[in-house]
Amino acid sequence: MFLHPLGLVHHDLSIFKEIMAHVIKYMPSPAKTHVSVTSRYAGSKVIQYTEDRYVTFETYKRKRSTPAPGDQWMEITKQIEYRPDLVSVEIYGAPDFWWRLLEYNGMKDIMEFKAGKNIRVPGDVLW
Repeated sequence: MFLHPLGLVHHDLSIFKEIMAHVIKYMPSPAKTHVSVTSRYAGSKVIQYTEDRYVTFETYKRKRSTPAPGDQWMEITKQIEYRPDLVSVEIYGAPDFWWRLLEYNGMKDIMEFKAGKNIRVPGDVLW
């Protein structure tokens, strides 16, 4: 006997497996067919699950950044606090590289993108 997640009690484990089972498989299509080429998931494997209805990607692993000669320094002002997308537009001409700014500076969330902090802006976002 076991307790079903919805609170139902079952005596047959096969019913539980049928309810909870998810079919998980890697798709042959590249991630770039689902996301922008600037996405952090563009190089990931595509995973399809639950009867081909949902698509996700392998876990993204943060890259270690190495300072480069073309990098710039800037201070985050109150006007751009919590908005790395605005810096991305200003520097690279597109908002798509906001996550690179965070990653390059060891930030995990936009809430760390606070006024008064000095950040390094990578000269090349396609590293």
